[in-house]
This record gives sequence, structure tokens and C-alpha cells, in this order.
Amino acid sequence: DALQRLCSQSFDLVLMDVHMPVMDGLTATRHIRALPGCADLPIVAMTASVLQDEREACGEAGMNAHLAKPLDAHQLFLTLLAWLQRQADARSS
Repeated sequence: DALQRLCSQSFDLVLMDVHMPVMDGLTATRHIRALPGCADLPIVAMTASVLQDEREACGEAGMNAHLAKPLDAHQLFLTLLAWLQRQADARSS
């Protein structure tokens, strides 16, 4: 469903659960990166997996940031602010 929406709508950022039924977040991210216009779309991993190799797998799949569950509201805010600001700066230049 998310991939279809990304093809038909514009989004500023994707919050990606890494462990999902049907398609995991790593696979979904690789598919998103292959979509036209989505190469630079910020994708933030949200997962209870905090081991270094799992964090690296998120980066290798094309995710830009990693947030551990349970989410820290302040860290979520800072991460969203940073990536949305980068998007705004890229659009204005």
C-alpha cells in the first residue's frame, strides 16, 4: 500500500517500521529508492532492533536515520526537524 501511495502522492518523509508483515522495512526501502523521484526522500527507520549490524542494515537498505523503540519523543522531534529542514533547504536552492 505504501509503495502505491508513494507513486501517486508526494511525501516529505517516510517513517519506516523495520519489522512488518508481508514486506519488511528493508525491502520496502529498497523498492522506494527505485521509484522515480524517491532517491532523496528521507526514510527514518523505527525499530526495537538496536544492534549495530541491524542499524547498518537499515543504512545499507537506504534509510537515512534510525530511531529505537520505544520512541523517545524528543529524539523523534529532532530527527524529523533535521530531515524536514534538509528537504526544505534542498527545495529552496
